[in-house]
Amino acid sequence: MTIEGYGPVQLSGLTVAQANARIRSTLGARYSSSKIKLTVGQTKTIMVNVMGEVKAPGTYTLSAFASVFHALYMAGGTNDLGTLRNIKVFRNNKLVTTVDIYDYMLNGKLTGNVRLVDNDVIIVGPYDCLVNITGKIKRPMYYEMKKNESIASLLKYSGSFTGDAYTKAVRVFRKTGREYCQRRLYPPPLYQYRRGQRSRLPSWYVSARPEHQQRWYLTTAR
Repeated sequence: MTIEGYGPVQLSGLTVAQANARIRSTLGARYSSSKIKLTVGQTKTIMVNVMGEVKAPGTYTLSAFASVFHALYMAGGTNDLGTLRNIKVFRNNKLVTTVDIYDYMLNGKLTGNVRLVDNDVIIVGPYDCLVNITGKIKRPMYYEMKKNESIASLLKYSGSFTGDAYTKAVRVFRKTGREYCQRRLYPPPLYQYRRGQRSRLPSWYVSARPEHQQRWYLTTAR
């Protein structure tokens, strides 16, 4: 901001309280007998582009304090094909952050949800791998999985088994355009992964080739 008779004072990136403190420290000697108070009137706006697999792609005018989540809300959220795990933000043609909404929903972390600046571009690509978990599970539904995640990750997302689940009859079905496979998970390894003794199941269970959009199914006995 520019103060008449004094000159510019840099306040960019500060909160109102921090800006008040800086003005007082800067002008205190000259205006020691005056009360100095700064308030926010009309905030600056920015233009942000939201592209890809969202319900209403386009260019949006947002507050200068807006974050990635605000822009996604304005665009109507992701559509049925959109990823929630790998949302990219570009600034001046460079990738500045990647947002994983699961990390926010399950862990409350805002990692990657940066404050946007003018002309930022948000790209929502298609999902890589969907897994449908059914049966005696607390939150049975489709989940989007990353290539390096295991069935232990899937159980964490779905809230794990219900109290009456028969965990000795857990089966994994894998369907692609070329094959249909079925595997049964036996109790000892399954229990190990639930207790976190190992980080992941063998690669057969977690492999998700990006060139084939795959759907997996994991079911427990009812």
